[in-house]
Amino acid sequence: MAEEKLDVTKVARGVVSFWGVLGVVAFLMNGFRRVLPVALEPLRSGQPLPPSLGFAYAGFGMFMAYVEGYRGFHLKFSPNVVARALTLTSPRAGVWSRIFAPLYCMELFGSAPGRVVSSWSFVSSIMLLVAAVKRLPPKTRAVVDGGVCTGPSCVMSNHSH
Repeated sequence: MAEEKLDVTKVARGVVSFWGVLGVVAFLMNGFRRVLPVALEPLRSGQPLPPSLGFAYAGFGMFMAYVEGYRGFHLKFSPNVVARALTLTSPRAGVWSRIFAPLYCMELFGSAPGRVVSSWSFVSSIMLLVAAVKRLPPKTRAVVDGGVCTGPSCVMSNHSH
């Protein structure tokens, strides 16, 4: 039996790709972790939502499952992150791309200028929406946060098997 040599370069590049994807997942999970308690509050409090907000909670959840979960994460964002992570295995990937692999995988730098602007605009828009949602009344905020949690939940359950 001939022993195969461990190619340290290939392993290191694989670790960098993993770091990129793991960093993106950690970033998203941090937001999910912060929003989930507010989203679950109507279910835990024992005080049911008024019927109009109950329908809004369910309807917005289904809407976000499709728009954010399926169309946004499943069809666009997740495959794009993985494709960018795989480019980090190339010898042409720069040092900064490897160090800041999660940001690189989210196309916040190192992509076509129009795509970088689009990615930063998207991140900035989300930050503004988060600030606005924090100012909503508690029950209305729970409806919005419940919908926001639905998208990543669908993606996680889809990729778990």
